[in-house]
Amino acid sequence: MPLSKSFRDTIKKLSDSGNLDSDTSAELKKYLGGIEKLERESYMRQRRIHALNIVNLLTPMLTRVKEQDDVNGMLRRILQAAIKLSRATRGFVVLVDSESEDGFTIPAAVGIELGAENLKDTNSGTSEVSEEAKLSRSLIKQILERGEGIITTNIQQDERFQPGASLLATNIRSVMATPIKLEKKLIGAIYVDSELSNMLFTESDLEIFSAFANHAAVTLNLATSLKAKRDLHIQSILALVHAVEAADAYTAGHSRNVGYYAKGIAEAMGMPDKIVELMLIAGFLHDVGKIALPASVAKPGPLTDEEWERMRLHPVYGERILRNSPALESILPAVRWHHERWDGKGYPDGLKGEEIHPFARIIAVADSFDAMTTDRPYRKAFELDHALAEIENNIGIKYEKTVAEAFLSAFATGKLQLVKRTDADDALVDLLEEAAS
Repeated sequence: MPLSKSFRDTIKKLSDSGNLDSDTSAELKKYLGGIEKLERESYMRQRRIHALNIVNLLTPMLTRVKEQDDVNGMLRRILQAAIKLSRATRGFVVLVDSESEDGFTIPAAVGIELGAENLKDTNSGTSEVSEEAKLSRSLIKQILERGEGIITTNIQQDERFQPGASLLATNIRSVMATPIKLEKKLIGAIYVDSELSNMLFTESDLEIFSAFANHAAVTLNLATSLKAKRDLHIQSILALVHAVEAADAYTAGHSRNVGYYAKGIAEAMGMPDKIVELMLIAGFLHDVGKIALPASVAKPGPLTDEEWERMRLHPVYGERILRNSPALESILPAVRWHHERWDGKGYPDGLKGEEIHPFARIIAVADSFDAMTTDRPYRKAFELDHALAEIENNIGIKYEKTVAEAFLSAFATGKLQLVKRTDADDALVDLLEEAAS
C-alpha cells in the first residue's frame, strides 16, 4: 500500500533534521528510496496490466471485424469494452456528423436507451425519461469542440455541470469522456458515467481511457473501411446481374431467384453463414457467362445445334469473367459446374458424382427448379407440385441426394416458397445485406 504524503514528509523531515545519527538517517533515506522504487515499479506494473487489458479487449474485435462489417455493432462492442475497462455504469458513443442538426449522432449506447431527443436510463427499470438520464448535448459539443478529455468526480460541484445541464443529477457522481481521434482527426467521443456507489474516475483512468479510445479508433476505421468495401462489392454484383439480364432479357429475374433458392438450400443443410452468403452470390452470378454469348444465342425459343453448343460454353465463360476477382474466387466451381449432372451427362466437363463441387450441386437444383417454374416460349411453367416431383424423381440422376432432399424439406416446412420474377433491385440488395449481417 502506498505511503501517505504526510507520513512520507514526516520521515523525510526526520531524516533531514540532523537530530539523528548519520547511520539512522542514511537508513531512513534508504527506506524512503526503496519505497519510492517499489511504488514506481508498482505503477509501471499497473500500466502494463492496463495496456494488456486494452489489447485483450480489442483483439477479439479485430478478429470479428474481419468477419463482418456492422459498424454500429462494432461501436457497441467498443463501448461495452470501455465500460468494462473503466468499471462504469453506462455510456454512449458519439460520432461527428456534419449533416445532423447537432453536428453529431449517437449510434451506440449501453445502459441508456436512445430516444428522439433524450437518452432513457434502462438501468432504472422504467421507460420514463428522467432528468438524470437526459443527454447533455452541451457537454458533447464541448468535448467535440475542444477535442480533449473531460473528467469529474462530483458533477454537483463542477462548473461544467451547473443547474440547467441535463446530466446534473443526484444518482450520477462521476463522469468521464474522451475524444476518438484517427490520425489526429476528431471522429467522435466515448462517454461513460458512474453512480455514487461505484468507483470514482481518476486522472489515471482518463489517461488509460484515452489510450483505449485511440486504439478503438483504428478498429472502428477498419470496420468502416470494410463496410465501404462491402458496399462496393454489392454494387459490383448488382452490375453483373444487370448485365446478365440485359444479355438475356427473357430470363430477367432468374439469377435473383436462383440466389434465393440456393441460399435456402444452404440454410436447410445447416451450412455456416459465410457459405450461405457465398451460395446466394453464386446463384446471382451463375449465368454471368451469358454476357459473352452472341445475341443470336441469347434469344427466346429453340436453339440450333450449333447455337446450343455455344450456349453450353456459358459456364466456362462465366468462370473466366469472374476468376480475376479474388472476392469471387470461392464461387468459381459453382459457376463453371452448375450444369453438371450426378450421372455424368452434364456439361461443360462431364463430371460425375463426387467429382462435382458441393457448391455446384446446390446451384444445379436451384437453377433447374427456377427454370421449370418459369414460362418458356415452347412450354408453360410447371405447377409447383410437378416441379418438386421432378426434383425428387431425378435424385441420383441429375441431382445429389442430400442437396435435393434439403431443398424438398425446405419447401415442405415453408422455409422456401415459390418466387416470381421481379425487377426490384431493393429485394436483391436486401438478400445480400441479410446474408452479410
